[in-house]
Amino acid sequence: MGHLKPREVRARIVTMGADTTNGFRWREMTCEQIAVLMTIYFTYLTTWLNLSIPAPIFPKELSKGFSCRSLLAFGLLVCGGCTITFGMLTLIDTTSLFVLLCFLVRILLAVACTILSNTGLVLLVQYFPNNVATLFGIGEVFTGIGLVAGPALGGVLYTTGGYILPFAALGSIAILALPFFWIFVPQQKAKKSTNADMELSMLKLLLHPKSIVNSIVIVLIAVAWTVLDATLEPHLRKHGIQPKIVGIMFLVMAAFYSTTSPLWGRLADKLPENRIMIVIGLILIAIGLLWLGPSPLLPFSVKYDFVWYTAVSLAIIGTAYGMCVVPTYSIYLSVLREINYPQNNSTHGMVSGLFTSMYSSGSFIGPSLGGFLYDLIGFEWLVTFVAVACSLMGFHVFVTLLVEGKAVEKQYSTDNTLI
Repeated sequence: MGHLKPREVRARIVTMGADTTNGFRWREMTCEQIAVLMTIYFTYLTTWLNLSIPAPIFPKELSKGFSCRSLLAFGLLVCGGCTITFGMLTLIDTTSLFVLLCFLVRILLAVACTILSNTGLVLLVQYFPNNVATLFGIGEVFTGIGLVAGPALGGVLYTTGGYILPFAALGSIAILALPFFWIFVPQQKAKKSTNADMELSMLKLLLHPKSIVNSIVIVLIAVAWTVLDATLEPHLRKHGIQPKIVGIMFLVMAAFYSTTSPLWGRLADKLPENRIMIVIGLILIAIGLLWLGPSPLLPFSVKYDFVWYTAVSLAIIGTAYGMCVVPTYSIYLSVLREINYPQNNSTHGMVSGLFTSMYSSGSFIGPSLGGFLYDLIGFEWLVTFVAVACSLMGFHVFVTLLVEGKAVEKQYSTDNTLI
């Protein structure tokens, strides 16, 4: 190809691109196309790295100067204001300014939603320290309702009053809720940060063996869920599944997750060792993914004119997902106790930030990895790869529980001997 000037490179990108009409193939790409893709993916990586940096550390710092009630009020105000503003941006005629403001408003909205989510988790632990998993699971029901009902409600309001109405209505609801939150959420007494609180290290929490395993589990199950976002639709479409049925398939997974999460939360609070739920959940996710593929490792074949087969696979994944994700937050809290950290807003903010960071990381990796591997090895081997990873992680957690159990039994025997 020789040495090309930048202008010549840009020209060749336009005129000599690989033919992608029959599917995307890495091997058929030109060097220029690969360079462009790597540039785009690098910008994605750096953008989300910069956006996700504050997640595990910002809540702790923010809690030093603001009460939880103030943070909730601020988050709701910004959330509602950004939603209304986003709808009003359609009145801007300048394309470049419109796009720029859309990005800025959505970024600010993401910050507000992060504040609301983390503050909610801190309040949950503060007021219900013995029922964290139960109430976390119930909270996931409302999260699921919001994700499922949002597009439908937006479509109805758009049909009724145009583009601005959905954003104006939902944003106004958030702002109008402010007085009620301010009245009903108690004002927490401000506590000055002691020198001991200032010296608390996120690294100590993050590098604890139980935290490391818990973090990997959160990332993995987020990957297992979001990897289907970019790959399930083209896979089902390839097998002749109609678009409206594909939409229902996504709802099946979300519905089973939302409706079973309270049950798993209740069970996680009752069990003396709730990590066994993660073991069972990871195995069930692996089974659901293997059936969904269907995996080439299965000894039988599946015809995709049988829609119920796909629905059952996704129902298993959705149910098992809740079984895995619900106990993880309380596991982080148990690590706080093991490393003798105080139970206060600062440490609870560290936990909520760490949880959010791990889950966001998995949600970023899932679609990115899924799209790449889908084109490289196909959907069947993609879900097989994720299923094997879930199985191995479940086996690791199970072995860890066995080792810890034997250590406790040995210590108990030693204590009895001394007595």
